[in-house]
Amino acid sequence: MKIIGAAAHFVTAKDVRPVIEQDVRRVSHAAPAEEMVAIGREIEASVLSRAVRWHADRRISLNGNQTVVIRPVKIEAAHNLALLTGFSAAPQSPAEPLSRAPHLRNRPANAPA
Repeated sequence: MKIIGAAAHFVTAKDVRPVIEQDVRRVSHAAPAEEMVAIGREIEASVLSRAVRWHADRRISLNGNQTVVIRPVKIEAAHNLALLTGFSAAPQSPAEPLSRAPHLRNRPANAPA
């Protein structure tokens, strides 16, 4: 088994290179060299793409020699949280507290969950 990987990082004036994103893929040691090169290029492209997108979206900040990446909450995760807790992710208006999720609002109290 071999591990092929790539990293995208900031270039700084010092010899410190804070990593923005990195990824690896396991490859059989029997894979031909051409396949390993192709896999390496795929990893490089996807890592660089994510790093540039996050930078353009201003979701990256440097904290000393470390990189902080703010990853967005996936819609599915927020929806699943609402289903589990029965509360929506955001208030309906700034003055209102968190309200019941819309799919639970009009359901009779004795309806199954």
